[in-house]
Amino acid sequence: MADDSGQDRTEDPTSKKREQAKEKGQVARSKEFSSALVLFLTVCFAIFAGGLFVRPIVQVAYYNFSFDVGAIFDPYQMKTAFQSSIIEVGSVFIWLLFSVAFAAIAAAIIIGGWNFSMKSMHPKLSNMNPIKGLKERVFSLNGLVELVKALIKFAFIGGIGLLWIYGKVPEYIELSSLPVMQAIVRSIEHLIAGFFLLVACTFFVSAIDVPYQLYQNSQKLKMTKQEVRDEYKDSEGKPELKAKVRQLQREIAQRKMMGNVPEADVVITNPTHFSVALQYSPDKGGAPKVIAKGSDLIALKIREIAAHHSIMQIESPILCRALFYTTDVEHEIPKGLYKAVAQVLAYVFQMSEYKKGQQDRPYLASRFEIPQEYQFDTRGRPADDEK
Repeated sequence: MADDSGQDRTEDPTSKKREQAKEKGQVARSKEFSSALVLFLTVCFAIFAGGLFVRPIVQVAYYNFSFDVGAIFDPYQMKTAFQSSIIEVGSVFIWLLFSVAFAAIAAAIIIGGWNFSMKSMHPKLSNMNPIKGLKERVFSLNGLVELVKALIKFAFIGGIGLLWIYGKVPEYIELSSLPVMQAIVRSIEHLIAGFFLLVACTFFVSAIDVPYQLYQNSQKLKMTKQEVRDEYKDSEGKPELKAKVRQLQREIAQRKMMGNVPEADVVITNPTHFSVALQYSPDKGGAPKVIAKGSDLIALKIREIAAHHSIMQIESPILCRALFYTTDVEHEIPKGLYKAVAQVLAYVFQMSEYKKGQQDRPYLASRFEIPQEYQFDTRGRPADDEK
Protein backbone atom coordinates (compact mmCIF):
# COMPACT_ATOMS: atom_id res chain seq x y z
CA MET A 1 0.00 0.00 0.00
CA ALA A 2 1.34 3.41 -0.91
CA ASP A 3 2.07 5.87 1.81
CA ASP A 4 -0.55 8.52 2.38
CA SER A 5 2.08 11.22 1.96
CA GLY A 6 2.34 10.26 -1.70
CA GLN A 7 -1.41 10.62 -2.28
CA ASP A 8 -3.30 13.77 -3.08
CA ARG A 9 -5.56 15.09 -0.33
CA THR A 10 -8.64 15.61 -2.46
CA GLU A 11 -11.42 14.38 -0.16
CA ASP A 12 -13.44 16.68 2.07
CA PRO A 13 -12.91 16.01 5.78
CA THR A 14 -15.45 13.79 7.49
CA SER A 15 -17.30 14.84 10.62
CA LYS A 16 -15.04 12.57 12.67
CA LYS A 17 -11.96 14.23 11.20
CA ARG A 18 -13.34 17.68 12.05
CA GLU A 19 -14.13 16.61 15.61
CA GLN A 20 -10.64 15.20 16.09
CA ALA A 21 -9.09 18.42 14.75
CA LYS A 22 -11.29 20.45 17.08
CA GLU A 23 -10.20 18.36 20.06
CA LYS A 24 -6.59 19.15 19.14
CA GLY A 25 -7.34 22.87 18.91
CA GLN A 26 -6.98 22.94 15.12
CA VAL A 27 -9.67 25.44 14.14
CA ALA A 28 -9.68 28.49 11.89
CA ARG A 29 -8.39 31.66 13.57
CA SER A 30 -7.67 35.13 12.17
CA LYS A 31 -5.18 37.33 14.03
CA GLU A 32 -6.11 40.23 11.76
CA PHE A 33 -9.77 40.07 12.73
CA SER A 34 -8.86 39.81 16.41
CA SER A 35 -6.59 42.85 16.13
CA ALA A 36 -9.27 44.84 14.30
CA LEU A 37 -11.95 44.01 16.88
CA VAL A 38 -9.62 44.78 19.80
CA LEU A 39 -8.62 48.13 18.28
CA PHE A 40 -12.23 49.02 17.53
CA LEU A 41 -13.43 48.22 21.05
CA THR A 42 -10.46 50.05 22.60
CA VAL A 43 -11.19 53.22 20.60
CA CYS A 44 -14.90 53.05 21.45
CA PHE A 45 -14.07 52.53 25.11
CA ALA A 46 -11.66 55.47 25.07
CA ILE A 47 -14.28 57.75 23.44
CA PHE A 48 -17.28 56.89 25.58
CA ALA A 49 -15.42 56.24 28.85
CA GLY A 50 -12.44 58.53 28.41
CA GLY A 51 -13.52 60.73 31.29
CA LEU A 52 -13.26 57.79 33.66
CA PHE A 53 -9.57 57.48 32.78
CA VAL A 54 -8.64 61.15 32.81
CA ARG A 55 -10.10 61.99 36.20
CA PRO A 56 -8.20 59.41 38.32
CA ILE A 57 -4.98 60.06 36.41
CA VAL A 58 -5.27 63.80 37.13
CA GLN A 59 -6.02 63.12 40.79
CA VAL A 60 -3.07 60.76 41.10
CA ALA A 61 -0.77 63.26 39.40
CA TYR A 62 -1.99 66.07 41.66
CA TYR A 63 -1.57 63.93 44.76
CA ASN A 64 1.93 62.70 43.86
CA PHE A 65 3.20 66.17 42.94
CA SER A 66 1.86 67.95 46.02
CA PHE A 67 4.12 66.44 48.71
CA ASP A 68 5.90 68.70 51.09
CA VAL A 69 9.64 68.38 51.62
CA GLY A 70 9.26 66.22 54.74
CA ALA A 71 7.11 63.64 52.98
CA ILE A 72 9.71 63.11 50.27
CA PHE A 73 12.17 61.72 52.79
CA ASP A 74 9.56 59.55 54.55
CA PRO A 75 9.81 55.99 53.04
CA TYR A 76 6.53 54.86 54.59
CA GLN A 77 4.55 57.76 53.14
CA MET A 78 6.09 57.29 49.69
CA LYS A 79 5.22 53.58 49.76
CA THR A 80 1.65 54.38 50.77
CA ALA A 81 1.34 56.97 47.99
CA PHE A 82 2.66 54.53 45.40
CA GLN A 83 0.26 51.78 46.48
CA SER A 84 -2.77 54.09 46.48
CA SER A 85 -1.80 55.40 43.03
CA ILE A 86 -1.56 51.87 41.61
CA ILE A 87 -4.95 50.94 43.07
CA GLU A 88 -6.58 54.18 41.90
CA VAL A 89 -5.37 53.90 38.31
CA GLY A 90 -5.63 50.08 38.15
CA SER A 91 -9.26 50.08 39.29
CA VAL A 92 -10.11 52.09 36.18
CA PHE A 93 -7.84 50.43 33.65
CA ILE A 94 -8.99 46.96 34.71
CA TRP A 95 -12.22 47.60 32.77
CA LEU A 96 -10.22 48.39 29.67
CA LEU A 97 -8.29 45.14 30.09
CA PHE A 98 -11.52 43.20 30.49
CA SER A 99 -12.99 44.78 27.35
CA VAL A 100 -9.85 44.00 25.34
CA ALA A 101 -9.86 40.40 26.59
CA PHE A 102 -13.55 40.10 25.74
CA ALA A 103 -12.90 41.42 22.23
CA ALA A 104 -10.07 38.91 21.68
CA ILE A 105 -12.23 35.99 22.85
CA ALA A 106 -15.25 37.17 20.85
CA ALA A 107 -13.17 37.47 17.67
CA ALA A 108 -11.93 33.89 18.08
CA ILE A 109 -15.47 32.57 18.70
CA ILE A 110 -16.91 34.40 15.69
CA ILE A 111 -14.40 32.85 13.29
CA GLY A 112 -13.69 29.37 14.66
CA GLY A 113 -16.42 28.89 17.23
CA TRP A 114 -16.04 28.16 20.92
CA ASN A 115 -13.36 25.55 21.47
CA PHE A 116 -11.33 24.77 24.58
CA SER A 117 -8.72 22.09 24.06
CA MET A 118 -6.29 20.85 26.69
CA LYS A 119 -4.38 18.85 24.06
CA SER A 120 -3.11 22.03 22.43
CA MET A 121 -1.61 23.04 25.80
CA HIS A 122 0.39 19.86 26.26
CA PRO A 123 4.15 20.44 25.84
CA LYS A 124 5.73 18.83 22.78
CA LEU A 125 9.46 18.19 22.55
CA SER A 126 9.22 18.42 18.77
CA ASN A 127 8.23 22.09 19.10
CA MET A 128 11.58 22.79 20.81
CA ASN A 129 13.53 21.71 17.73
CA PRO A 130 14.88 24.96 16.21
CA ILE A 131 15.60 23.36 12.83
CA LYS A 132 12.05 22.05 12.55
CA GLY A 133 10.71 25.42 13.69
CA LEU A 134 12.66 27.27 11.00
CA LYS A 135 11.55 24.78 8.39
CA GLU A 136 7.84 24.95 9.29
CA ARG A 137 7.53 28.64 10.23
CA VAL A 138 10.10 30.42 8.06
CA PHE A 139 11.26 28.32 5.13
CA SER A 140 7.86 27.00 4.13
CA LEU A 141 4.89 28.01 2.00
CA ASN A 142 2.96 29.08 5.08
CA GLY A 143 5.91 31.18 6.29
CA LEU A 144 6.18 32.82 2.88
CA VAL A 145 2.46 33.59 2.84
CA GLU A 146 2.64 35.12 6.33
CA LEU A 147 5.63 37.25 5.26
CA VAL A 148 3.82 38.49 2.16
CA LYS A 149 0.71 39.21 4.25
CA ALA A 150 2.74 41.20 6.77
CA LEU A 151 4.45 43.24 4.03
CA ILE A 152 1.15 43.96 2.27
CA LYS A 153 -0.51 44.90 5.55
CA PHE A 154 2.40 47.17 6.48
CA ALA A 155 2.42 48.83 3.06
CA PHE A 156 -1.36 49.22 2.94
CA ILE A 157 -1.94 50.55 6.46
CA GLY A 158 1.28 52.58 6.44
CA GLY A 159 0.48 54.09 3.05
CA ILE A 160 -3.06 55.03 4.08
CA GLY A 161 -1.71 56.51 7.31
CA LEU A 162 0.94 58.58 5.53
CA LEU A 163 -1.57 59.87 2.99
CA TRP A 164 -3.94 60.83 5.78
CA ILE A 165 -1.22 62.61 7.77
CA TYR A 166 0.06 64.34 4.64
CA GLY A 167 -3.41 65.68 3.95
CA LYS A 168 -3.73 66.98 7.54
CA VAL A 169 -0.36 68.80 7.67
CA PRO A 170 -1.93 72.26 7.17
CA GLU A 171 -4.32 71.61 10.06
CA TYR A 172 -1.45 70.45 12.28
CA ILE A 173 0.45 73.64 11.51
CA GLU A 174 -2.64 75.65 12.34
CA LEU A 175 -2.80 74.09 15.81
CA SER A 176 0.15 76.25 16.94
CA SER A 177 -1.88 79.39 16.43
CA LEU A 178 -4.93 78.18 18.44
CA PRO A 179 -5.53 78.64 22.17
CA VAL A 180 -4.17 75.81 24.29
CA MET A 181 -7.47 74.16 25.23
CA GLN A 182 -8.83 74.45 21.70
CA ALA A 183 -5.60 73.00 20.31
CA ILE A 184 -5.83 70.08 22.74
CA VAL A 185 -9.44 69.38 21.79
CA ARG A 186 -8.59 69.59 18.09
CA SER A 187 -5.59 67.28 18.58
CA ILE A 188 -7.76 64.73 20.35
CA GLU A 189 -10.27 64.87 17.49
CA HIS A 190 -7.47 64.24 14.98
CA LEU A 191 -6.16 61.39 17.14
CA ILE A 192 -9.57 59.71 17.35
CA ALA A 193 -10.12 60.10 13.61
CA GLY A 194 -6.70 58.57 12.96
CA PHE A 195 -7.52 55.63 15.22
CA PHE A 196 -10.79 55.00 13.39
CA LEU A 197 -8.96 55.12 10.09
CA LEU A 198 -6.49 52.56 11.45
CA VAL A 199 -9.39 50.36 12.62
CA ALA A 200 -11.08 50.62 9.20
CA CYS A 201 -7.87 49.59 7.45
CA THR A 202 -7.41 46.66 9.84
CA PHE A 203 -10.98 45.49 9.24
CA PHE A 204 -10.38 45.68 5.50
CA VAL A 205 -7.29 43.49 5.89
CA SER A 206 -9.23 41.04 8.09
CA ALA A 207 -11.98 40.82 5.44
CA ILE A 208 -9.35 39.30 3.18
CA ASP A 209 -7.62 37.25 5.86
CA VAL A 210 -10.74 35.55 7.32
CA PRO A 211 -11.76 33.72 4.10
CA TYR A 212 -8.14 32.75 3.56
CA GLN A 213 -7.85 31.29 7.08
CA LEU A 214 -11.07 29.33 6.60
CA TYR A 215 -9.84 28.01 3.27
CA GLN A 216 -6.39 27.15 4.67
CA ASN A 217 -7.88 25.29 7.63
CA SER A 218 -10.18 23.37 5.27
CA GLN A 219 -7.20 22.42 3.11
CA LYS A 220 -5.26 21.19 6.16
CA LEU A 221 -8.15 18.90 7.04
CA LYS A 222 -8.39 17.40 3.55
CA MET A 223 -8.05 13.62 3.49
CA THR A 224 -6.70 11.09 1.05
CA LYS A 225 -8.98 8.39 -0.35
CA GLN A 226 -7.11 5.81 1.73
CA GLU A 227 -7.70 7.79 4.93
CA VAL A 228 -11.42 7.96 4.15
CA ARG A 229 -11.52 4.19 3.57
CA ASP A 230 -9.57 3.51 6.77
CA GLU A 231 -11.87 5.74 8.79
CA TYR A 232 -14.90 4.02 7.32
CA LYS A 233 -13.47 0.63 8.32
CA ASP A 234 -12.76 1.88 11.83
CA SER A 235 -16.22 3.36 12.26
CA GLU A 236 -18.18 0.59 10.58
CA GLY A 237 -15.95 -2.28 11.64
CA LYS A 238 -14.07 -4.89 9.64
CA PRO A 239 -16.16 -7.02 7.24
CA GLU A 240 -15.31 -10.21 9.14
CA LEU A 241 -16.45 -8.66 12.42
CA LYS A 242 -19.65 -7.31 10.88
CA ALA A 243 -20.39 -10.74 9.39
CA LYS A 244 -19.88 -12.34 12.80
CA VAL A 245 -22.17 -9.79 14.42
CA ARG A 246 -24.86 -10.40 11.80
CA GLN A 247 -24.55 -14.14 12.33
CA LEU A 248 -25.00 -13.72 16.09
CA GLN A 249 -28.00 -11.47 15.49
CA ARG A 250 -29.55 -14.08 13.21
CA GLU A 251 -28.96 -16.80 15.78
CA ILE A 252 -30.55 -14.71 18.52
CA ALA A 253 -33.51 -13.88 16.29
CA GLN A 254 -33.92 -17.56 15.37
CA ARG A 255 -33.86 -18.66 19.01
CA LYS A 256 -36.49 -16.06 19.84
CA MET A 257 -38.54 -17.10 16.84
CA MET A 258 -38.36 -20.79 17.78
CA GLY A 259 -39.56 -19.87 21.23
CA ASN A 260 -42.73 -18.45 19.64
CA VAL A 261 -43.64 -21.68 17.82
CA PRO A 262 -45.38 -23.33 20.83
CA GLU A 263 -47.77 -20.33 20.89
CA ALA A 264 -48.87 -20.88 17.26
CA ASP A 265 -52.40 -21.91 16.32
CA VAL A 266 -51.34 -23.66 13.11
CA VAL A 267 -48.22 -24.32 11.01
CA ILE A 268 -48.54 -24.13 7.24
CA THR A 269 -46.00 -26.33 5.39
CA ASN A 270 -44.67 -26.61 1.83
CA PRO A 271 -44.15 -29.49 2.94
CA THR A 272 -40.38 -29.92 2.55
CA HIS A 273 -38.95 -26.47 1.84
CA PHE A 274 -40.89 -23.99 3.98
CA SER A 275 -42.83 -23.74 7.24
CA VAL A 276 -44.86 -20.78 8.52
CA ALA A 277 -46.36 -20.59 12.03
CA LEU A 278 -49.49 -18.47 12.44
CA GLN A 279 -51.13 -17.04 15.53
CA TYR A 280 -54.53 -15.40 15.81
CA SER A 281 -55.94 -13.77 18.93
CA PRO A 282 -59.56 -12.68 18.37
CA ASP A 283 -59.69 -10.85 21.71
CA LYS A 284 -56.73 -8.61 20.73
CA GLY A 285 -58.19 -7.71 17.36
CA GLY A 286 -56.25 -7.35 14.16
CA ALA A 287 -55.34 -9.92 11.55
CA PRO A 288 -53.47 -13.20 12.07
CA LYS A 289 -49.73 -12.73 12.19
CA VAL A 290 -46.67 -14.78 11.37
CA ILE A 291 -44.74 -15.60 14.54
CA ALA A 292 -42.14 -17.92 12.94
CA LYS A 293 -41.05 -18.96 9.49
CA GLY A 294 -38.10 -20.67 7.86
CA SER A 295 -36.80 -22.77 5.03
CA ASP A 296 -35.02 -26.14 4.85
CA LEU A 297 -33.47 -26.98 8.26
CA ILE A 298 -35.26 -24.17 10.05
CA ALA A 299 -38.54 -25.27 8.49
CA LEU A 300 -37.88 -28.81 9.70
CA LYS A 301 -37.14 -27.53 13.21
CA ILE A 302 -40.40 -25.56 13.25
CA ARG A 303 -42.32 -28.70 12.28
CA GLU A 304 -40.58 -30.73 15.00
CA ILE A 305 -41.44 -28.17 17.69
CA ALA A 306 -45.02 -27.98 16.43
CA ALA A 307 -45.35 -31.77 16.54
CA HIS A 308 -43.91 -31.86 20.06
CA HIS A 309 -46.54 -29.35 21.25
CA SER A 310 -49.39 -31.00 19.29
CA ILE A 311 -49.87 -27.98 17.03
CA MET A 312 -51.78 -28.80 13.85
CA GLN A 313 -49.77 -28.73 10.64
CA ILE A 314 -51.52 -28.17 7.31
CA GLU A 315 -49.83 -28.85 4.01
CA SER A 316 -50.45 -26.16 1.39
CA PRO A 317 -47.45 -25.27 -0.77
CA ILE A 318 -49.06 -22.31 -2.54
CA LEU A 319 -50.34 -20.70 0.71
CA CYS A 320 -47.12 -21.48 2.57
CA ARG A 321 -44.97 -19.79 -0.11
CA ALA A 322 -47.32 -16.82 -0.25
CA LEU A 323 -47.02 -16.29 3.50
CA PHE A 324 -43.26 -16.91 3.50
CA TYR A 325 -42.43 -14.37 0.78
CA THR A 326 -44.93 -11.63 1.70
CA THR A 327 -44.95 -11.44 5.49
CA ASP A 328 -42.12 -10.86 7.97
CA VAL A 329 -42.01 -12.39 11.42
CA GLU A 330 -44.17 -10.55 14.00
CA HIS A 331 -46.15 -8.90 11.18
CA GLU A 332 -49.79 -9.36 10.20
CA ILE A 333 -50.62 -11.16 6.98
CA PRO A 334 -51.64 -9.08 3.92
CA LYS A 335 -55.31 -8.54 3.09
CA GLY A 336 -55.08 -10.65 -0.04
CA LEU A 337 -54.48 -13.76 2.10
CA TYR A 338 -57.25 -13.12 4.65
CA LYS A 339 -59.74 -15.53 2.99
CA ALA A 340 -57.34 -18.47 2.66
CA VAL A 341 -55.97 -18.08 6.19
CA ALA A 342 -59.49 -17.68 7.59
CA GLN A 343 -60.41 -21.04 6.01
CA VAL A 344 -57.37 -22.66 7.62
CA LEU A 345 -58.01 -21.18 11.07
CA ALA A 346 -61.69 -22.08 10.90
CA TYR A 347 -60.72 -25.66 10.10
CA VAL A 348 -58.24 -25.70 13.01
CA PHE A 349 -60.78 -24.41 15.52
CA GLN A 350 -63.46 -26.80 14.20
CA MET A 351 -61.05 -29.73 14.48
CA SER A 352 -60.47 -28.76 18.09
CA GLU A 353 -64.22 -28.94 18.68
CA TYR A 354 -64.43 -32.21 16.74
CA LYS A 355 -61.78 -33.81 18.95
CA LYS A 356 -63.86 -32.83 21.94
CA GLY A 357 -66.85 -34.55 20.35
CA GLN A 358 -68.84 -31.35 20.03
CA GLN A 359 -69.32 -31.37 16.22
CA ASP A 360 -68.86 -33.42 13.08
CA ARG A 361 -65.52 -33.75 11.36
CA PRO A 362 -64.88 -30.54 9.40
CA TYR A 363 -63.87 -30.33 5.76
CA LEU A 364 -60.82 -28.44 4.41
CA ALA A 365 -60.51 -27.52 0.76
CA SER A 366 -57.49 -28.98 -1.03
CA ARG A 367 -56.83 -25.67 -2.79
CA PHE A 368 -57.20 -22.10 -1.58
CA GLU A 369 -58.08 -18.97 -3.46
CA ILE A 370 -54.76 -17.08 -3.62
CA PRO A 371 -54.49 -13.84 -5.67
CA GLN A 372 -52.04 -14.04 -8.55
CA GLU A 373 -49.70 -11.42 -7.07
CA TYR A 374 -49.21 -13.62 -3.97
CA GLN A 375 -48.25 -16.78 -5.86
CA PHE A 376 -44.54 -17.70 -5.92
CA ASP A 377 -42.40 -20.68 -6.78
CA THR A 378 -39.80 -22.14 -4.39
CA ARG A 379 -37.25 -19.48 -5.42
CA GLY A 380 -39.58 -16.59 -4.68
CA ARG A 381 -40.37 -15.86 -8.31
CA PRO A 382 -43.95 -15.19 -9.48
CA ALA A 383 -45.70 -18.45 -10.43
CA ASP A 384 -48.69 -18.90 -12.69
CA ASP A 385 -49.89 -22.05 -11.01
CA GLU A 386 -48.98 -24.33 -8.12
CA LYS A 387 -46.19 -26.76 -8.82
